[in-house]
Amino acid sequence: MTKDENNNDEINLLKIFKNFFSSSKKFCLSFFSFVIKHSILLISFILLGIVGGFINYKISKPIYLSELILSSNYIPNNVCAEMIEHLQEYIDDDTPELLAKKLDINTIMAENIYEIKFENFYPTFKRSKDSINMGVFFRIKVYVLDYKIFETLQVSIINYFDKNPYFVMQKNIKFMNTKLLINKIQKELSELDSLKKVISAHLIPRGTQNGFVFGQPLDPLNVYREGINLYKDELSYNADLVLNANNIRVINNFEVREKSYRPTLPLSLSCGAIIGLMIGFFATLVRKYRKP
Repeated sequence: MTKDENNNDEINLLKIFKNFFSSSKKFCLSFFSFVIKHSILLISFILLGIVGGFINYKISKPIYLSELILSSNYIPNNVCAEMIEHLQEYIDDDTPELLAKKLDINTIMAENIYEIKFENFYPTFKRSKDSINMGVFFRIKVYVLDYKIFETLQVSIINYFDKNPYFVMQKNIKFMNTKLLINKIQKELSELDSLKKVISAHLIPRGTQNGFVFGQPLDPLNVYREGINLYKDELSYNADLVLNANNIRVINNFEVREKSYRPTLPLSLSCGAIIGLMIGFFATLVRKYRKP
């Protein structure tokens, strides 16, 4: 490409940019001129929109939101998510009687559930990654039309997880195995106590030095240490029995809030004003182009 051709390209680009900015400037000036010229009509529609937003705020049913934070001992988080999604399907299908059956609540209460959502407590965890973990916190968000049902609903949701037949069996197996392990530890501790008595009775002092030299290669201190370790294991397994007695652990309960989540007055008025402005622009353009 020659030098003259390069110069021509640069000139063409400059012309394009100049035309673009010139067109943009003209458009902005004409737009502001249009707004100023029809400002009274546009303001009227904005005020009508605000009034409509206020009316919508007053007549809309309030929706209340609360969160339940849980962790599961036996159910992976992705399975918990699918179980919650099944509940939402009943809400989407408008079948409150099936939702009531699943949660073991009455139909009237089920009709007051607007939406139910599952969320991982830690947003950095991807669902596919988190699905292999158990005991990781997750959040259940519930939107209802009556805030008074939250307390009853918490028990129902926990029981919904706890009563799953497969995971009830898993819990029972783990409980039985832990109990057997505790019994075995207790038996070992009893035998160690007997061994301690035998060792104490057969400690033989030798020589003129202080302390004992044992006739057999057995250190009684190790026996005592082993007893302490077994006792610690027993305490740990007993704690597991208490913590894992239920499939679901409640980290944070539902909070009953009388203030609705939506609609809110500022949002309703803002949306009304925006809708009114859009209708005003449309009406003004129609009026302008219909003129002969």
